Amino acid sequence: MATRRSFHTHRNWKIAKEASTGKDSGSTNRGIFSSAATATSRPVLIWPSVWRITRPRNPFINAGALVICDINQSRFAVPALSMRDFVRHLSGNPLIVSDSVVAESEYQHRARNAAMAYLMQAFGNFHNDVEAVLRSYFHHCALRMNCIDLARAFGFLARDGACLDGGEPVLSARQAKQVNAIMATSGLYDEAGNFAYRVGLPGKSGVGGGIVAVVPGRFTVCVWSPELNPAGNSLIGMAALEKLSQRIGWSIF
Repeated sequence: MATRRSFHTHRNWKIAKEASTGKDSGSTNRGIFSSAATATSRPVLIWPSVWRITRPRNPFINAGALVICDINQSRFAVPALSMRDFVRHLSGNPLIVSDSVVAESEYQHRARNAAMAYLMQAFGNFHNDVEAVLRSYFHHCALRMNCIDLARAFGFLARDGACLDGGEPVLSARQAKQVNAIMATSGLYDEAGNFAYRVGLPGKSGVGGGIVAVVPGRFTVCVWSPELNPAGNSLIGMAALEKLSQRIGWSIF
């Protein structure tokens, strides 16, 4: 199997090289950006995406989050409870729970996340049972919180990594700066650049309609509205944060 997979890997890269130079394995010359790609050149459009999924560099997209969950699966006996307790500590709310109905619904519609996880496992970047990791992942996604809880949970990113309750370090100041930088560039799916321009703050959104923004050195703010725009971010939430940022002068740019 290893030999066969290596052959296909080599063939895909060979196709990519040929397409990028306009050579098409005996067919007409077509570049990589051709609107009429031949059957031979189609993998060119797929393979770079596969590579990014198997070695994700962004923990704020599904593939990266799944790798983090896989790591936690090895570190904690019951990752879902460990994450719940951690979020309770960050937010100061001991009543936060995971909504089991939402988690189960997510699991029943897991096809895309499962496909990513199994693909990463095939490339040696996923080390635990995929279904068990998905169960944990969906429980993390189903944590039931309000805007105050969520804003407080992100508070350490506005305080050089120090937790709001007690002040103990969650991250070092340097690590908090790194997380804020990744959120500023990658925290809102394909709309991070638009958010940076309109709001000018590190932020993280979710398909539940929530957005958290960090004002470094000061505070965090959370908005929620369920209607999503085409990029998967809260439509009214984006507008509200833009207005607030403009009025108070929050932008870091």
